[in-house]
Parts: sequence; structure tokens; C-alpha cells
Amino acid sequence: MATKSKLFAVAGTEMRSRGRVWKFGDFLDAEEICATQYFPLDPLELRQHVFEILRPEFGKEVAPGDLIVGGRGFGVGVGHDHCNVALKSTGVTGVIAVSFGTQFYRHCVDHAMPLIRAKDAFTAIADGDDIEVDFLSGEINNHSSGATISGGPLEGTQLEIVMAGGLIPYIREPQDQVQASVLESVSVSVSVSVSELELVSVSV
Repeated sequence: MATKSKLFAVAGTEMRSRGRVWKFGDFLDAEEICATQYFPLDPLELRQHVFEILRPEFGKEVAPGDLIVGGRGFGVGVGHDHCNVALKSTGVTGVIAVSFGTQFYRHCVDHAMPLIRAKDAFTAIADGDDIEVDFLSGEINNHSSGATISGGPLEGTQLEIVMAGGLIPYIREPQDQVQASVLESVSVSVSVSVSELELVSVSV
């Protein structure tokens, strides 16, 4: 049964989400998340094809804040990021799995999709459960069963990329800071020049 979802929030150092679980098995291929043939579609159309073979109802029933739980090797297969873009378009706020395909894991970080590795999550969480996840600590609270699971969250640069909103915003941040610094310097310089002109005017 679907539960009311809480939108994923980034507030300072807090990254939490609460929502319904969509559970999948071991070694889910990226093509099973969303087939490459649908990639050119607009995001609103793309979401209708996510998990369409395994869970045909997913595109219509998924809600912002919902979470994905998988087994071993979640997202194995192809190396491009089409399935990550598609998954992001559904409003899903994170993926919890025993382990991940290497490329899928990397692309999730690039697209600001939080991840947690948790070996006990697959057995402790059922499809449709209402769970709350702290993506910083890796703690998962299952409100349906009362269980608490600990997992391995993102850390270091990977966490910084996700909290920046993805790889591109993360790369642009230093440039934006430099530009802001330059603009501030120009503003100060102009201000000083105007003050000097005012002094000259007063002297004359």
C-alpha cells in the first residue's frame, strides 16, 4: 500500500527522505530500469517507461519521495547514464541496495541521487514499506516493521557532489566563486574611484 511521501530535503547538513519502498531483486540490469530506446523522450514521458517490464504500474503510482531498495549488483550492465536520468525523472529520492553496478553508482552521484549500501536492507525491508532514510548517517528506519538498519552512506567528494546538486554544479561552484570574487573586486574598485572623484570635486 502506498504511503504519503516526504520530499527529499537538503537543509544544511541534513539529507533525509521518507516514503514508500519499491523493491527489486539481485543484479537488476540498467536496461530493466529503463530501456535505452526511450532516452530521447521528454522527462515527463520518460518516467512512464521506468521499470515498465518488471513493474508496469510504477510509472503511474510512483510518488516524489519514494525510495528504491535492491539486492546485489543493482544497476549492472551498460555504462551510459540514461537509466539514472530516467529514474531521477520519477521523483525517487534515493536507492538502497546490498551492492551496486560500478557505472550505475557513479552516474547516480553525478546526477545527485543519494545511495546507501546496506547488506541487511534487502531482508529487513519489504515492498511497500514506509521507511525513513538519513543519507548522511546511513541509518534507515522502517516505520512499517519498527526495524532500524545501518548502511554505508556516501562520503567525501561523492557526498559533496550530491549535495551540490550533481557533477556539473559541483564543477561550476569554484568558477562561480571566482566570478563572484572578481565582481566584488570590480565593485569595490568602482566605489573607490567614485569616492576619489567626490573628493576632487569637493577640493575644487
